[in-house]
Amino acid sequence: MAAYVSPAHLATMLQFDRIEDAARREAPVLEILNAGSATTVKAVKRAFLSLSKQIHPHRGGNFDPVRATSAQVIVARAFEQAKRAAEFDSFKNADYTWTSNFDPEFVIPGNLLFSREESDEEEELLKAQQDAEEAEVPAREAAQAVAEALHAARAARGYEEDSDAAGGDGSDDGGGGDDDADSGDTTPGAGLAALFVAVPCTPIPDVAAEQFPEFDGVPFSAEHKAHIVESKKFYRTQQVRRAKSKAKVVAKNRLAAAKLESLSWLPLSFEDVPTPEIGLVFQQRWQAEQFVRSWTAKIGVQTGVQLKIALDSMRASCSTCSGFCMVLHYQPKSGQWVLRKFVDHHTGCFGAPTPADGATAKEAACACKSAFTATQVARLVLNSPLIDLDGVNLSKIRGVVSTCYSRLPSNRFLGSVKNALATSMRVDREVDMAALPGYAAALVACGHQVDVHTAEAIQMRAIRLKAAKHIHAQKKKDGTLPAEEVF
Repeated sequence: MAAYVSPAHLATMLQFDRIEDAARREAPVLEILNAGSATTVKAVKRAFLSLSKQIHPHRGGNFDPVRATSAQVIVARAFEQAKRAAEFDSFKNADYTWTSNFDPEFVIPGNLLFSREESDEEEELLKAQQDAEEAEVPAREAAQAVAEALHAARAARGYEEDSDAAGGDGSDDGGGGDDDADSGDTTPGAGLAALFVAVPCTPIPDVAAEQFPEFDGVPFSAEHKAHIVESKKFYRTQQVRRAKSKAKVVAKNRLAAAKLESLSWLPLSFEDVPTPEIGLVFQQRWQAEQFVRSWTAKIGVQTGVQLKIALDSMRASCSTCSGFCMVLHYQPKSGQWVLRKFVDHHTGCFGAPTPADGATAKEAACACKSAFTATQVARLVLNSPLIDLDGVNLSKIRGVVSTCYSRLPSNRFLGSVKNALATSMRVDREVDMAALPGYAAALVACGHQVDVHTAEAIQMRAIRLKAAKHIHAQKKKDGTLPAEEVF
C-alpha cells in the first residue's frame, strides 16, 4: 500500500521537479520564479517570496531538506540574476558609475536565461561595486577616527567632572551615590549591556519665525493688510506643525536615552508596589509601565492589563470592565510622568480563584492572564538566586513568580517564560563570546596579562567524552541505566 502524501507536499514536490527541469534546460528566470504575468522587479520579488515559502527547507519543503535546499539555491540564483539585471540598467544609465539603488519598475527581459555562472555584465557590476566600497574606506576610517577622538575627549571630561564631584560633600544626591553604577552585574544579559551603544540624538527642528509684524502708525492698503493676515496665518500654522515635530523628536530622544533600562527592568514584589494615587510621580516611562503591570499582578485582576503607550502618554485599561482606567502623562517642565486619572476595577474582574480561596494550583493557573510579558518574567527568573540555570522547570519558575503574582498565570504562559529563559541564556552566552576579545583588550589596556585559549576539535572531544562518562556513571548510580551497562 502506497504511503499517503498530503496535497501540500505533493504540490511542493511538483515544484521541485519543475524547478530542477527548468534549471537543466537553462530556461528563462521568469519561468523558474513562476512569475506568471509579472515582469517588473517589484512584482517578481513577490513571486520569489511566495515560491520560497513553499519550497524552503525550513518552511514548506521541510519534509525533504536535501531537495528543498537544491531547489531554493536555484530559485535564489534566478532572482539574483533578475535583480542584477535591474542594477546593471541603473549602472549603465549612470555612465557606468555604481549606484546603490535601482528602478523597482524595471521590466525583466523575457530572454534572460538561467545560468549558474556569473555573466560578464554581472562581473563588471560587482567590480564597480567593489571599487566604490574601497573608495569609501578612507572617508569611513577618517570619520571613525574623529568619533573615537570625540568619545575620548568626552570620557576625559566626564572623568574630570566625576573627580570634582567626588571631592565635594556629596549632599546633592544623598551622598553622591549612584544606584545604576552597580546594576550592570545583576542585570540579565550583562554582555549585552557591555556592548550597548547609545543612539545619537536626532537634531531638533527649528520653529519658524513669524514675519510681517504689525507697524503702528503706518497706513496700509486693503490688499497689503490682507497679505499680512494671510502671512501671519501661514506662519502660525508652520509654528504649530514644527512645534509638534519638535516635541516628537524630543520625546524620541528621551526614550532612546533610557533604552537600555527599559529593556532590563524587573517586576516589583508585593511590598515594593506603591498604592495608586492621583499625582504619583515616575522619572521614566519604563518605571510607569513597571508600576502599572506590577500593581495589576499584585491585585490579581483576572484579565491582566491592556496598555496603550504613546510618546507622552500611557493608558491602562481592562478587557472585562469598562470602568477601570489609569492614565499617566509626561510633564515637559519637570521631565516626569504623573498619574492623572485612576478608576479601580469592578468586582467582576477578580473572579479568578486563588489558593487562599481553596483552589488548587492547577485551577488558579487556568483562570488568570499574566500582567507581564514572558520576556519580562524571564528577566525576573534569571535574576533570582533561587534558580539553578542548569535545570529550570515550571515548578521552580512558579516559585519565583509567586513573589509578584497574587493569582498565578496559566501553565501555558509559564511554558512561554521557560522558552524565553532558554533564548535569553543562549543569546547572553553568544554575546559574551563575541565580547570576549573586547574584554581581553580592555584588561590588557589596564596593565593585566590576558591569554585567551580556544579548544581545538581534539581537545573538545576529550572534554565531551569526560562529561559523557560522568553522566553515564551518574545514570548507573541512580538506577536510570542497568548496573551492567558499559559506556
